[in-house]
Amino acid sequence: MKRFYSLSILLISITFLLASCGLGDAKEKAEKQAAKYHKFLKAGNENAMLDMVHEDGMKNAEEDFRFLMHKMATETTISKIEKSSQFNTSIENGVATVRLNYRLYDKIHGRITEEIVFQDSKDGVMKIVALNYK
Repeated sequence: MKRFYSLSILLISITFLLASCGLGDAKEKAEKQAAKYHKFLKAGNENAMLDMVHEDGMKNAEEDFRFLMHKMATETTISKIEKSSQFNTSIENGVATVRLNYRLYDKIHGRITEEIVFQDSKDGVMKIVALNYK
């Protein structure tokens, strides 16, 4: 009986370790994509920003993304970007979703809070499924 519990604990520990490694990889991939998005945002490259939207987002909310990204690309001059320590990572049915928060500093509007959600896409790259600014 003692051997069974030891084996069970070992298997649960290994499963948890493997699952957490996947979450860490997803967070790293999302952070790289966020850095790329912010580079395009600072440059005002609206088309490149739109290319980073997940295929489901373009199918379900294309006009919302176009409007928001056009507004951000044309009406802001971002001088500084700070990553918040808050993030949320989950994997459901093998698809990773990562929610990241940033503080953007605009020369005209001051501090802007950004919440950006990335999800695995069909081409294997994390892409934007939700984007909120306050």
